[in-house]
Amino acid sequence: MLGRTVWERNLHQAGCAAGLAATGERIVVHERWTRLVGLDPRDGTQRWDVPVGTWPRGIVIAGERCLVIPQSVPRLFCLDVRTGELLWTALLAEFTGHLIATADTVMVGGWRGYTPLTAFDLRTGTLLWQSARSAELVVPAVAGAGVLVGEPHGSEIRLIDPRDGRTRSRWLLPEPLASGDAEPVLTPLDADRVLARSGPRTVVEISLSTGVVADFYRSDEDLASQAVGWTGSMLWLPDVRGGTLAIDAHSGRPLRAFGTVRPFVGHPVQVDSGFVLAARHGLLGLVDPDLEAPCSSKFVSRRINALCPHGPGTVLILTKGTLRVVEVDTTAGP
Repeated sequence: MLGRTVWERNLHQAGCAAGLAATGERIVVHERWTRLVGLDPRDGTQRWDVPVGTWPRGIVIAGERCLVIPQSVPRLFCLDVRTGELLWTALLAEFTGHLIATADTVMVGGWRGYTPLTAFDLRTGTLLWQSARSAELVVPAVAGAGVLVGEPHGSEIRLIDPRDGRTRSRWLLPEPLASGDAEPVLTPLDADRVLARSGPRTVVEISLSTGVVADFYRSDEDLASQAVGWTGSMLWLPDVRGGTLAIDAHSGRPLRAFGTVRPFVGHPVQVDSGFVLAARHGLLGLVDPDLEAPCSSKFVSRRINALCPHGPGTVLILTKGTLRVVEVDTTAGP
C-alpha cells in the first residue's frame, strides 16, 4: 500500500537533509540537537548513539566509516559506522563546508569561498594537503579515482588527484557552471561520462577519456541550479518552478514532465514498481516504469525534507520531525 508506515523514529527536532546519510545496510541521522545515531534499516532499531554537536554541514558514509562536520564544533569526526566508535578527529577552519570521500581520502572545504580545499587520509585522519588559499567551489564529485572540482559561474572543470591535489585533466565549458551552493551540480554517470549543469538551461556531457565537452540537453525553460538526478536508465532535471523532467540517460530525449504547485524534494527514487517522487508539502507519488500511467499519490506527512532509496518496495523519508520508512507499490489508489 502506497504510504503505509513500516517504521518511524521521532528525531525530537526538525529534520534536515544534511543530517541524514543512508545506504542499503546503514542509516545515520542527526537528532535531539547534538546526537548522531546509527539505525538498522530493517526496523529502525538503534545501533549506537554518540554526541557530535549541532546541525551537521554534512554526513557521509564511506565503507565502514561515517564522517560528519557539525556546525557548533570546527572539527571533522570519523566514526565506525557499525558501532559509533570515534576513530579520529581533525581540526578544521571555521565555516568549513562540502564533505566528500573516495575509497581512501576525505575532502572538505570550498563552500562559499570561506575555507581552503583540504584532504585527509580516510583511515588515519592524517592531513594530506591543503590548497594555498581559500577557494569557492561547487560540491566536488568523485569520478573514478579522481575528484571533479569547479568554481560557481566559472568556465572550467578540473579532475584532481585526491591524494595530492594535482590537476590531472581540465575542460572548458561552453557556458558558466551553475552555482548550487550546498547542492551538487555535477553528476558522474560512469567511469567516463559526467553531466554538469551549465548556464541557465543546459546540461553538458564531459567524456573523461576523450576530453570532449558537448551539450547533452538544452531546455526551453530555466533549470534549477542543481545536479541532474540519475536512476538507472532515467535522468531527472529539476526546473526553477519546482517540477522535474524525466529524460533518457543515453540519448537525452525528454520523456515526461512532472509539474507541481510546490517543489519536489531532491530527485525521484527507483523501486521495483516504478519511480517515487516526493513533494515538499508531504505528497508521495508513484509512477509506472514506462512513465505513461498516471501517478498514484498519497499525503504521508505535513512536510517532507528528504527522500532516499531504501528497498525494493520501500523508501526512506525525512519529515519535519521524524524519520520514516514507507511502502510503495503499483496497487495503490490515486
